[in-house]
Amino acid sequence: MPSLRLQLRPSDCDFYGHVNNAVYMSFFEQALAECLASMGYALDWQPQGEYSWQARSLTLEYRQAAAYGDALEGNLWLAKPDPVHPAFGFEMLRRTSNSANTTLPLFRGLGAWSRNRKGTNEPQQIPAELMTRLPQDRGILPREPRRAPASSQAKRYFLDHRVERNEVDPTGQVHLQALFRMLEESLSSACDQAGWPVERWLAAGFFTVQTRHDCQILSLPRAGEDVRIVSQLVEVRRLGGTWLIEVQRPTDGRLLARDHSTGVHLNLEGSPASPPSQILENIQFG
Repeated sequence: MPSLRLQLRPSDCDFYGHVNNAVYMSFFEQALAECLASMGYALDWQPQGEYSWQARSLTLEYRQAAAYGDALEGNLWLAKPDPVHPAFGFEMLRRTSNSANTTLPLFRGLGAWSRNRKGTNEPQQIPAELMTRLPQDRGILPREPRRAPASSQAKRYFLDHRVERNEVDPTGQVHLQALFRMLEESLSSACDQAGWPVERWLAAGFFTVQTRHDCQILSLPRAGEDVRIVSQLVEVRRLGGTWLIEVQRPTDGRLLARDHSTGVHLNLEGSPASPPSQILENIQFG
């Protein structure tokens, strides 16, 4: 499979004019779908197919920002050939405008997926002939996850959300891009609740960008289902910190997904900077 040429849309960009982090997850999924389709498994991504692919764990590492107009390419490969939960690596690159025509890494991902039978949602054995045909060793994987534990002292913030029909795929489950938008929105909501919306951060001379997600997916919510997203700032470092985010079903408390979201603080010039400790204490402990 050749490198995937990616075309950015204006709607892919966020408040800062950069490609929204959740869009990278969409590109990762697109690369997997196109790879499988090129090998005769296009029906797995269509409503009439007998199977569908579901992400089980995702490590996503954001290395540089991209903006509308950038020329991007993506490389996907089989990183861990597990017969039930194979893991795929994905790397996004930006072509530079210099004469050497080099590329810069923007994003690295590692995702374990399963091929589920529709109806039962049970993972199936991956066909051996498919495993042997998948590309290998095409890029660099993200660093190993480093998950901070939950804290009994850090304040818990809550965001309730009802999954809309435009957020789900043909199986009726929420799209991965929509899921990661929920995770990002939970952090904005938490800062709003703590009295530090993005406008106040900017007025103080700082903003925060996410640098990685380490996400485990147990079950994806469906259209019309209510979810509660619980966020805690569990680790504070001089130039950044990590949030623990849990997506729960409020009716029975069932855990659907757990994510460790790590970010870095920047000044208005875009350089790493340490904001006043009082800001982080307000957000962490209320």
